[in-house]
Amino acid sequence: MISLVGAGGKTTLMFSLAKCMADCGMRVVSTTTTKIFMPESSQTCGVVLEDSVERLIARGQELLERYRHITVGAGYLAEQNKMKGLSTESVAALRASGIADWIIVEADGAARRPLKAPAAHEPVIPADTTCLVAVTGLVAVGKELDDRHVFRPDLFAALTGLLPGAPVTPSAVASALLHKEGIMKGAPVGACKIVFLNEAEQAGLRRAGTEVAAFLRQMGGERLQGVVIGSAAKGPESWDWQSLSK
Repeated sequence: MISLVGAGGKTTLMFSLAKCMADCGMRVVSTTTTKIFMPESSQTCGVVLEDSVERLIARGQELLERYRHITVGAGYLAEQNKMKGLSTESVAALRASGIADWIIVEADGAARRPLKAPAAHEPVIPADTTCLVAVTGLVAVGKELDDRHVFRPDLFAALTGLLPGAPVTPSAVASALLHKEGIMKGAPVGACKIVFLNEAEQAGLRRAGTEVAAFLRQMGGERLQGVVIGSAAKGPESWDWQSLSK
């Protein structure tokens, strides 16, 4: 089970990973513990919305006999055109059912900002998570620390020591990722932890990603398995893996 937290491309990365896995012959279920916009047909092969986890699993099994990748949720929020997320207990039941080789969970919300700091109730990470991926949008680097660019900017300032309105620095991004109350707060014991630095389509942003990775290494990032710098939208061909082990 992969859980995605942070900001700046979690949904895009979830569907990109699911496509890669499905193309390799794996059965994949994508879902959320928060809420996401209803997926389009280009993102998933089928959608199951059930408030009963038993019915959800039964219907999911039927669809996975036809498709390699489906998306499931607890209901539809019509006024927002969003899928209602599953409880962590329902995600655990889904995993225990064995209907899929991989479950990918969007476990955090960020109001479409490229960067965030989590509130007390965030993120909502299933305990069975085996890999936690912290996503950050590099487009926020160099921008002002305000609510246009950072979700919960006051909390981000408190975590990093960066003053409100000051430019977001690569070192501040690294601090927010590694802080015990930061973006990966609540990571299950034993889960591997990876940082995905997204939106690196431009050379300048890719350089910013390299700077963030360097600060992660300096600040004790060996606790992470590594960093990916790339574009969730463009897929794996754009992804650059950097190990943080010393």
